[in-house]
Amino acid sequence: MAVCFLTRTSSAQCRPRYYRVEISLNLFGEWWVMINRGLRGRTDRQRIVLFAELRAASLAADQAPERMLRVGYQRS
Repeated sequence: MAVCFLTRTSSAQCRPRYYRVEISLNLFGEWWVMINRGLRGRTDRQRIVLFAELRAASLAADQAPERMLRVGYQRS
């Protein structure tokens, strides 16, 4: 299992946000990428995408944090 955790606090809203990407193997032999995002202390939004191969899952998991780093998130 690999996890990437990013955070962002905007000065205008003063609301800490987070973005978490996890890649793992499920019981059926499929690789999944789970993306959680939201405000700290509140219910988050979750998206799970299944992949047959680890390579495809890792490429998808690598692209997600790159986008968020461009919009102001930072590694924790």
